[in-house]
Amino acid sequence: MFSCWECDAYRLLASFRRDYALSVKDVYIQNIVNELLETSSDFYDMWHRHEIYEPCNGVRILNMNGQVISFDYTSMIIDLEKYLRLIIYAES
Repeated sequence: MFSCWECDAYRLLASFRRDYALSVKDVYIQNIVNELLETSSDFYDMWHRHEIYEPCNGVRILNMNGQVISFDYTSMIIDLEKYLRLIIYAES
């Protein structure tokens, strides 16, 4: 079973992949993905799972400084042309 971090990381990356598909010709985004693939084995492994999820919203449980805290979260597209997304967390 994955930890909370791993579950959230997979979901966030799957959501990012959905946005990435829209920006595949953007050199800046491609450079970020390439750099992460080269420097992070976690990113490399998760990136190659090829999962895509619907937009993020719901509840996340995060471990912050040893304290487990529940947050409601939602994501919004700020600028579709620049592929900017904002994720807002509010403590439950």
